[in-house]
Amino acid sequence: MKVLFLVHGYPPELSGGTERHVQQLAESLASADGAHEVVVCAGTLHGGPGAEESREEHAAPRGGTVRVLRLPRTDLYYDHWQKSSSPAIHARVRELIRAERPDVVSVHHWTRLSRDLVLAAAREGVPATVHLHDHWTSCPIAFRVKPTDGSFCESPANGMVCPPCAGALPPFTPWVRAEEHFIALAERQADLQRELKLARTVSAPSRAHADAVARFMDGALEASEVRILPPRVAARATTAVTAEPLAAGPPWTFAQWGGLSRLKGTDLLFEAVAGLRDPSVVRLELAGSLERPGFLDDLHARFPAVSYTNHGPYDAAALHERAFVSAHAAVIPTRARESYGLTFDEALDAGLPCAVVDAPAFRERAADGVGVRFFERGSASELRDMLQSWIDDPARLGALRADVERARASLPRAATPSCDGPDPDFLRLLEDTFALGRPDPASLPPEDWFSDRIKQHALEEWDRRLSQCSAAELGLG
Repeated sequence: MKVLFLVHGYPPELSGGTERHVQQLAESLASADGAHEVVVCAGTLHGGPGAEESREEHAAPRGGTVRVLRLPRTDLYYDHWQKSSSPAIHARVRELIRAERPDVVSVHHWTRLSRDLVLAAAREGVPATVHLHDHWTSCPIAFRVKPTDGSFCESPANGMVCPPCAGALPPFTPWVRAEEHFIALAERQADLQRELKLARTVSAPSRAHADAVARFMDGALEASEVRILPPRVAARATTAVTAEPLAAGPPWTFAQWGGLSRLKGTDLLFEAVAGLRDPSVVRLELAGSLERPGFLDDLHARFPAVSYTNHGPYDAAALHERAFVSAHAAVIPTRARESYGLTFDEALDAGLPCAVVDAPAFRERAADGVGVRFFERGSASELRDMLQSWIDDPARLGALRADVERARASLPRAATPSCDGPDPDFLRLLEDTFALGRPDPASLPPEDWFSDRIKQHALEEWDRRLSQCSAAELGLG
């Protein structure tokens, strides 16, 4: 089987949870015997005027090769919700499908590409499967977390709620009138509802996420029809350095890795530690990509009593060899309604007790609380009290660490060179998608000769008007 993956980014350029999940699926599917062929078409941050495509080949564990095409957008601020449709990318993806002739197209994200990828596959007669990694289909800023106060949005996408919320993030668009915002959002949502209806199969990393996406997509998706396909943590190599349980502190070390940002709650962790009776007995071990340069410096200025070590970016495949997993416990304080939360599995696999925000996707995998203690989302005070209780009574933390072994045994494992093949659930999904065949051509919208020209003109006009605004007007001062 030949599979074309479509995703907004791919390692090593981008290594978030979605990108790593796609990498695992692609590499475990590719094989030296030629049974499966894999091509990845990825978006990139290296876009803008004059940007060019790039091609790479990545060796897969079972001897195969993953060919990667990085497809840049050449317009400005192509991550902006008002730029989610690109006629040029749609045409290029169709051209790629004609050249590669995949059996199945596996769509993992639309941002940085275009919101009509399933339609592109359908028009070329290829069935597509969609994997829902986040809330981008119903939220212009992807995570349903309001930038103004960090609260979770429970409203379906609509023109009264979404444009003002998304408009709080730069670049601002003062030249776009309110009614144009309403129309742009309606067009976006109609296109994404069509994507889900045209997809022959749909999957999500957790049942909690499938239920949530279905709730916000206004009938475009039936949660019961969404298959659950969790990401798989890489089994530890026998040569990996596995940390022994640390002796009771001080210093007490608590680790957070992955994204380090306000969305991921890093500021809440600093606030919680600063509120301890004696913050000097704690050191934070931090690793991963920063929200922006200077983010941790700003947090330290707000909470000078907090001591931390920034280990920087890391290779997820060698996670267990990194010093930051040799901590007393892991903390996952994210504000986002996570679709899965791969760092949770990684922490348990490292043998670490976890302080985890109380979210449905985490509860789904740790309902009995083995090795895990939950705290209220966004509550630095609850997290502070939890950490303080562990410091005051180290036996509690020791008991949690002993319990982690039970949770580790149930973790889904990624394919490794010794495995017989790809994730069987994913392979079955691909086979079923292929068997269902292309959507009925009558369900596809007509290809009007003028439609792409109108869309392209709108993109160019958006860029022209943006270029006429000052940095202050755009919120970029």
